[in-house]
Amino acid sequence: GELQKAKVKVNQGFFGKILAGNKPFIIDSSVRGNKEMRSFSDTYKMNNACLSPISAKGTPIGLLIIGNNLKDFVFQKDELEITNIFIRQIAIAVENDWLAKKAADLTLKDEITDLYNEKYINNRLQEEIKRAIMYQRPCSFAILNIDDFKAYKKNNSELAGEAVLKKITVILNKNISDVDKAARLKEDIFALILPETNKGEALKIVEKIRKIVEEFSFSGEKSQPGGRLTVSAGISANPIDGLTAGDLIEVASTALGKAKKEGKNKVAI
Repeated sequence: GELQKAKVKVNQGFFGKILAGNKPFIIDSSVRGNKEMRSFSDTYKMNNACLSPISAKGTPIGLLIIGNNLKDFVFQKDELEITNIFIRQIAIAVENDWLAKKAADLTLKDEITDLYNEKYINNRLQEEIKRAIMYQRPCSFAILNIDDFKAYKKNNSELAGEAVLKKITVILNKNISDVDKAARLKEDIFALILPETNKGEALKIVEKIRKIVEEFSFSGEKSQPGGRLTVSAGISANPIDGLTAGDLIEVASTALGKAKKEGKNKVAI
C-alpha cells in the first residue's frame, strides 16, 4: 500500500537515484545496510528487497520492488534473472500500449497539421448536434478552403504549401475556443465545429479568421491572383440548416461554393 503511493522522480531521493542508475539495487543480508537502506526497511517494513528500474524506449517509467522479511536472506542469481524477465515483459507491455495509443491518435489526426481529420470531425459533429438538440443549444459548422492553393504550390513548392497549411492551422487554433474543434478535411480544406455558437456568432469568428489570413504575409503569395493568399468559407448551423452532420456539411459546402462564385476571399452563409 505505502509503496504504491510512493512517487518516483529520476535523481530525486532514494528511489530516484536507483531509477537513474538503471540497474537493480539489492537490500539483503549480504549487503551492509547504510542509512538509506535502513530508512527504506523501517518505512516499508521490508528487510530484504530488490528494486529494479523499468525503462521503456530508453525512458525510466518506474520501479519493480520485490521483497520479504526473512532472516539471513540472500537474493539468488536465478531469482534476479526471473525478475529481469518480468521487467522486460512490463516494458514491452508499456511500449505496446504507447504504440497502440499513437496509432489511435494517427487515425484521428492529420499528419502535416496535427489537426483532426475528416473521419473524426464527421463523428464529432454528429455528437455535438445530438447534444445541442438535447439541450436546445446552437452548434455551428464551417468549411474553409484556401483559394487557388494548387496554383500556389505550382508557383512555389510542396514545402511552401505545407508551411501555409501549418500557418493557417496556427491561425485557426488561436481564434477558436477550447471547446471548438478544428480539422483538415482534404488537401486545402479545413473545418470548424463551433458548439454553443449560433450562425451569427460563427460568421464573426470565421470572418475574423478570413481577414487574418488575408493580411498575413505568406512567402511567395505575390504569384497568387490579387497578389495575396486568401481563404473562402461557408457556414451552417443547427437547427436552421438541419439536424444531422450530413445536413450541416452539405449546407456549409454549398455556402462555400457560393463564396467561390462571388469572387473568393469571402465568407458565405
